[in-house]
This record gives sequence, structure tokens and C-alpha cells, in this order.
Amino acid sequence: MSGLEVVALVAAIISAFSGTASYLKERKKRKEEKAEAKRKAMQSLELAVISAPPQIQVEYDRDFTRIGAKFASGDSIARNQLTEILIHMQQNMIQTLQGLLLSNSSNAAS
Repeated sequence: MSGLEVVALVAAIISAFSGTASYLKERKKRKEEKAEAKRKAMQSLELAVISAPPQIQVEYDRDFTRIGAKFASGDSIARNQLTEILIHMQQNMIQTLQGLLLSNSSNAAS
């Protein structure tokens, strides 16, 4: 093997390491960006969940004041719709908690 071939092989090895290092650096950056986006989404969700109950209560109080006891008892359509909303919310919460539990258990096993 000539000296020129050795130089070319060493250069190729160095290039391969540099390429791999660049790839790993970019992958780490994307992973960090994804984690940051997930963190921001979670903060936004948390804020929405915290602020929703008082907002709902304000709307209820305002409409109760405007309409009176008839509003508080509602009709069958309103009761059915509220029941459906509650069921969907509970189903979503259960699915979310199951997803978190499954992802935590798979992370622990890894």
C-alpha cells in the first residue's frame, strides 16, 4: 500500500467520524427541540386545565343570574349534552393516564 493510499484511507476514516459526529449532534439538537416543544405544550395544557374551572363557573353564574332557576335545572337536551361532555372528558383522562403509565413503564424497562 502506498503512502498516498494510507493518507486517503485516514482522510476517509476522519471524514466518517466527522460525519457521524455531525449526525449525532443534529440528532441531539432535534431531540432537545422536540422535548422543549413537548414541555411548552404541557405547560399550555396545564394552564388551560387550571384556568378552565373558574371560567366555567363565571359563565354558569352569569347565565344563572340572567335566566334564573330554570337555567340551573336545564332541560333533558342540556342534561344529556353535559353528561356526554363529562363522559368524553373522563375517557380522555383515562386514556391520557394510561398512556403516561405505559410510557413510564417502558422507560423504566429500557
